[in-house]
Amino acid sequence: MLRRRSRRRIALAVVAALAVVVLLLGIAGSVVLARAGSGTLPLPTGPDRIGRLRYDWVELGHTDPLASTPGRLRRLAVWIWYPASVPAGSQPAPYLPAAWQRAGSGGHGLQRLSLNTLLAGVVQHPMPASQAYADVPVAPGQRRYPVLVLMPGLGPSIPDYTVYAENLASHGYVVVGVNETDSSNLVVFADGTVARSTPAGSIPDPATTATERADANAIGRVWVADAEFVLGQLRHIDGERTSPFYGRLDLGRVGLFGHSFGGATALAVCQTDPRCRAGANLDGNPIPDTQGASVPRPFLFMTEGYPQGCAGDANCRLLEQQYRQARGPAYLVSIAGTKHFNFSDLPLQYNALGRAVLQRTGAIGAINPDRALAITNAELLAFFDRYVKGAAGTGASLLGNPAAFPEVRVTSKP
Repeated sequence: MLRRRSRRRIALAVVAALAVVVLLLGIAGSVVLARAGSGTLPLPTGPDRIGRLRYDWVELGHTDPLASTPGRLRRLAVWIWYPASVPAGSQPAPYLPAAWQRAGSGGHGLQRLSLNTLLAGVVQHPMPASQAYADVPVAPGQRRYPVLVLMPGLGPSIPDYTVYAENLASHGYVVVGVNETDSSNLVVFADGTVARSTPAGSIPDPATTATERADANAIGRVWVADAEFVLGQLRHIDGERTSPFYGRLDLGRVGLFGHSFGGATALAVCQTDPRCRAGANLDGNPIPDTQGASVPRPFLFMTEGYPQGCAGDANCRLLEQQYRQARGPAYLVSIAGTKHFNFSDLPLQYNALGRAVLQRTGAIGAINPDRALAITNAELLAFFDRYVKGAAGTGASLLGNPAAFPEVRVTSKP
């Protein structure tokens, strides 16, 4: 079964559990608890300040097979984080732009699934703070910067992975986040157009195994094509004199990574596209049509924590199988105490009450959310520094360092 199906079940379980909590605690007391602190993202660990730009790109000549309106061209909202030169007096951009906040009624994370406004007010922090500055110049620190393409899970939007994008950008990467139109719960384009998930862009719950596999393959083909289109657009903006990225993208050093279905998409692209120098999959079951194929370039597979290893879980066995089939250097990394949505900003969007409910439903694990994200950030940075930047020796102490990360279990092969 595909891991993506759990999102709706989790959301419904959250609603039921929170309704009981609100009745037991009383609305007033709960709201005080919810507003006792504010959600914050871990500070980036690199030396560079961070810029953020947004593009809307249309795939000319390609109709959107996931759209509810037949014949519509495929359109993507792309966010780019990058090392920046920040003018004095600048203020960081909001975590979500105003139009996104209005379209989502100020909510994010699981609220976009099925939480109503009252319950969201009980368990959600105010909007997390961003460390990125909108539309500022690219830093002059180096002539060209390596590029990482980031793909979301099935349902989340790219802002839900801000913690990874900002950290990698602070270490000298241009991070290109692809919002998946018709599959993300919320996408807002520059002209104000709001796109929500469609039946064709989602996997229904419940669904038969055959239907689930067919839907995953259909969506996967679109997402792979999106990633390949974005790689082509990056070459265009690197060569366009009016572009802020003119001559600044090192397109000989490109990696792809993602969470859940986005991780599966990164794997699929890296199996066949030579533009992928290395890739990473954060807890995503492979797209069914790609499960028999090996990946010929360096790849990092990360999974939630399984006390008995992969033997007792079908999802983990799928990733382990892909790891064993890999022909390039490969790593299989698990983090004790994590669950599927620990590989996103989701836990940081909720207070202690909300996290307790998310943990009870199995959306997140017992590990401190900041710790889980810090470990994942460190693993991603070490891996991409070694295999995209090509920094000799980088990451040797990380990918299997029990002193620094006792929660991490690593299997690797050359």
